[in-house]
Amino acid sequence: MPALFRVFAANQSSRPHSNGRRGGNMRKTRNKTNSCTSALFRIALALVAVAALGAAKPAFAEDCLKEAYGQDANCTAEDIAIANIEITNVPDGCSGFGDTFTFDGFLHVVSHATNRYDVGFYLGPNAYTSTDSSCTVTVIDPNAIGGTQDGDVCGDVSSAMEFLVPVTGVTAVCADTNGDGFFDVSTCSTWRQQASSTDCPDEAHALPGTKSKCNCEQVDTTLAVPQCASDAECDDGQICTSDVCDPSNPNADGFGCVFPNAPSTTICRAASGVCDADDRCTGSSPDCPADTPADNGTPCPDDGQVCTDDVCEGGVCTHPDNNDPCDDGAFCTTNDVCSGGICAGTPLVCDDGKECSVDTCNEAEDKCDFTECEPAIPDGEICRTAGFWATHAGSEAKKGSATNITQELLDLVGPLQVCGQTISTTSNTSKPFLDGLGLTSALEALCVRVQGDSTLQLYRQLVAAALNCAVTGVANFCNLIIPEFDACSDVCEGTADQNAPTEGECIALLDCFNNGGEMIGDQCSLGTCASQPQTNCGGDFGPCPDFNGLPQACVPLEDNCHDQELCNEDIGFCPDSSPATSDAACREAQSNQCTIVSCP
Repeated sequence: MPALFRVFAANQSSRPHSNGRRGGNMRKTRNKTNSCTSALFRIALALVAVAALGAAKPAFAEDCLKEAYGQDANCTAEDIAIANIEITNVPDGCSGFGDTFTFDGFLHVVSHATNRYDVGFYLGPNAYTSTDSSCTVTVIDPNAIGGTQDGDVCGDVSSAMEFLVPVTGVTAVCADTNGDGFFDVSTCSTWRQQASSTDCPDEAHALPGTKSKCNCEQVDTTLAVPQCASDAECDDGQICTSDVCDPSNPNADGFGCVFPNAPSTTICRAASGVCDADDRCTGSSPDCPADTPADNGTPCPDDGQVCTDDVCEGGVCTHPDNNDPCDDGAFCTTNDVCSGGICAGTPLVCDDGKECSVDTCNEAEDKCDFTECEPAIPDGEICRTAGFWATHAGSEAKKGSATNITQELLDLVGPLQVCGQTISTTSNTSKPFLDGLGLTSALEALCVRVQGDSTLQLYRQLVAAALNCAVTGVANFCNLIIPEFDACSDVCEGTADQNAPTEGECIALLDCFNNGGEMIGDQCSLGTCASQPQTNCGGDFGPCPDFNGLPQACVPLEDNCHDQELCNEDIGFCPDSSPATSDAACREAQSNQCTIVSCP
């Protein structure tokens, strides 16, 4: 009942202290409703006691009476008794009956006899029988009580009287043995009948003069047992009971709490693991039933072995072998299945469907390697500009019908590897033409506006050159006709070595090739002048100069690739002559923000 006891010290319900004789000679009077002894009166009384007794002897945690005395004492005398205990402060409260609490206050002591010596008081969980040095032992200050004193540490009483003894730090059991609504404390009072200045050198020697010269009893305090105000303040420590605050219930305990059995839906013992089950209250007992395991077959923690099942059996997690499909972690096996606790598969057959290739499984890189036979260097090249491949890469015609020549070529030769990208598509057959294609579409290179961005321009020329190599019959072997192609592709991808051409050099030589030209030094020539065949013209060389005052034509280079028919029977590519398609797909490529630099 933590919340309840946490505040009881600050809100003590007190009753007036009483004194009188017990058992024929001493009468205890209680008045729980009459407030004739008000808080102000008790404070004043305490001040009087302090003034009368002076500084009280300090309390000590000592052996309780029987252990301190070293023998049994029958404690039948009533010469001196504690009438009640006035509690003024509770530094450490109760958490329930049976717990302990610590208090400061005053012992209201009554002496019914004269000349009693070495008077001592034992207070604790059991002031007589406790054996764990848990008692508080205090005595009367001989300098404060007055009267005749025998000269030792423990004060004496010379006449019948009532007086207060202040105590601090007393630890007692939380109990209300008589059910009057106030806590009581186990106490023993002791004394001797003979004076001696050596009998009591310290508080631990405040002992009975004979076996009967002591008085042990439960003494009421002024500290009321608090009554609960909410269910949260009731707790009997039993999981299978409900904690209910009902002070009016005749079965309530001293704090006003009752504890009916909890419903059978209440979990009283949570599962300790996956192979254990939640245990629930019976609804008819405050005790939680015996522990119950989870049902056999309940999944349990994985042992990390794919070829075992992980199931509970008899409350234990077991791992029997299975015959399930599995993955042995090897790329070069397939149809993996468990057998005898081991996962194994059959070898993977790599086949690209091409006659002229060596097909192997590369376990180190988790891939199939297809080493193509290197094609023979063709007698001549076929080329078209980037603009041609862009305007013949759609399915929509401006008028009549049109053929997607670029896609037809890609379907024939297979994907092209350019700048770290795999080019395999052009456009969809309907809007949105580029949806879902990303950088697999050649149009994301051929149609993108490249002004001011050398990387975009290089990628555009590379893709056009790759298409030209494909139609020439050396798809993905452009180095056979453009020796710098692979190095320029590495430049585009950002993986080139220090000896590679620059972006500008790559753009110039690729653009020259795609236009059917020839690099003369670092300049592109598209032909020679008609009347001056030794003079290059076109491209970087510009038009021919006048000859004998007359203009002269720039004659295209002999057998240049741009003038060759777009037909290669060796690879089966001879598309029908087809008009350019509409530029709708190209416009999408220009506006969708997808480029080799960044493609969302």
